[in-house]
Order: sequence, then structure tokens, then C-alpha cells
Amino acid sequence: MLEAGWTRDAVLTIPNALCVARMLSGPVVAALILKEAWGPAFALLTAAGISDWLDGYIARKLGQGSVLGSYLDPLADKVLVCSVVGALAYQGSLPMPLAALIIGRDVILPSETALWGIGGVVALTTLASGLGYARAYFAGQLLKARAH
Repeated sequence: MLEAGWTRDAVLTIPNALCVARMLSGPVVAALILKEAWGPAFALLTAAGISDWLDGYIARKLGQGSVLGSYLDPLADKVLVCSVVGALAYQGSLPMPLAALIIGRDVILPSETALWGIGGVVALTTLASGLGYARAYFAGQLLKARAH
């Protein structure tokens, strides 16, 4: 197990803590959206977005990349996105078919990666990554518009 990068120092890192915090923020942002507390929801979502960039930056600069982090980071992103999209759809701000498409993409893409292997989905992953950034931008704009 130690050879696979599961040492205490590889698990207890700043980037991993940021990923866990981002993962936990998803349900909190969703609850704020459902309460129509748009300002706090936007602020927390913005902080979560910054933490997504920050954990990668710290992992690279301080050499704190880890096996656990390689799983936590995309999982935290998916929990956050699915929580926000689900809450927006439930609350009526996002059409259900669009929410199903966004959440479905976050569920199906990792499944395809697991089934096809890394080499077979490089183009699909690149496309999905671009769509992910666009989706995050538009979700932020929607929350920002609702906050005003």
C-alpha cells in the first residue's frame, strides 16, 4: 500500500483538504440555493471554484500531488456541480432536461473512462473538459444574476 502513494504524508496534504472542503461545500451551496440565498450561494460557489484552482496549484508547486488527490479532485467537482445543478433544477431555475444532461454527463463520462481505458477517451475527455468549463461559467453567471 505504501508503494501506491498511500502514506500519511501523501494523504494529509493541503490540496486534499481543499478537495474535501470543496466536496462538502456542494450540499451547502445546494441548500442555500433552495433557500434562495443567492448572495451566499454565489460567494460559496466562487470560493469553491477558487479552491479548485488552488489545490492544483499547491499540489504542483509544493510537490503534494497524490494518488488520493487524483480521485478526490474530480469527485469533489462532480459533487459540487451535481449539487448545484440539482438544486437549481429542483427550485425551477434550470430546466430539468438540461439538468439531466449535465448530471448525466458527470455520471456517464467517468463510467466510459473506466470501461474504455484512458487511451480510448482522450478526445472525449478533452471535449467534456471544455464543456465543463463552459458549464461552470454559465452556472456562475446564473447565480450572479439571481444575486442581484
